[in-house]
Amino acid sequence: MKMTIVPRADGITHVVLAGRLDSNAAEEISESFFQATAARGQSAIVDLSEVDFMVSRGIGLFLTNGTKLRKAGHLLVILNPQALVKDGLRTTRADRITPIASDWDEAIRLVRSANAPATTASRPLETTADKSESAQAESELEVSSALEGELKLEIKNEVAELKTVMTNLAQFFEAHRVPHRAAYAANLAVDELVVNVIHYAYVDDNAHTIHLDLAIRGEQIIVRIVDDGRPFDPRTGPALDLNAEERQAGGMGLLLVLDMVDVLTYERVDERNFVEVRIRLFKDKLSD
Repeated sequence: MKMTIVPRADGITHVVLAGRLDSNAAEEISESFFQATAARGQSAIVDLSEVDFMVSRGIGLFLTNGTKLRKAGHLLVILNPQALVKDGLRTTRADRITPIASDWDEAIRLVRSANAPATTASRPLETTADKSESAQAESELEVSSALEGELKLEIKNEVAELKTVMTNLAQFFEAHRVPHRAAYAANLAVDELVVNVIHYAYVDDNAHTIHLDLAIRGEQIIVRIVDDGRPFDPRTGPALDLNAEERQAGGMGLLLVLDMVDVLTYERVDERNFVEVRIRLFKDKLSD
């Protein structure tokens, strides 16, 4: 994850993020993002057009700093997020705290609360969200060429292990021609559910092994996560009617997963948790 602060002379902070905003990246940039936004005590526009993946901890950065700016009479605006990133912001209702702008003029108007368009941009931009939606539609037309296969991984209960997991997932999905939306949903489910296990499943400081099995079967991806932590059914996540400010303390990850996947099941067998997720390769077809 790369973060750039673009100098401006009008009292607005302009931040550009690029890359994957997964759990590791969110932790790495947490302090620097705070210093670039809320700590400055002025409105901020955060460009997400080059962020191609985001989990709940990334959204939490915007909610936490956006709330602090609102309390000081300022605003944090999200600029031009890609389609699935935008979906996550709307699913968690984060856009109630950090409004979304599709182009620079709109972002400036939101920050300045003015009716006239800003003079810093002369025309609306072609949004990356539009491009992403188009690319997504194309990839879904090609889904019939996705190849069946399996991936089995074992990791320790450490967040740093996710980097290796995500590298393996990216290589596997590319090799098996998995369409963008399905790959995004699987990456999201793995990140959120595995991090949840690492942070909350264990009551000791011992090393534990988490088993991750992924398979492409027919028209769906099947993800199974097995751990020996204390019992927890992820389907008992937060109520959907919680507002954004209440969600920033936790629970957004499960909300995102439940919104993105098609099936999520849980079993407790022999002192182990078995979580299974199923994701359709075809968005418009039902899986068996």
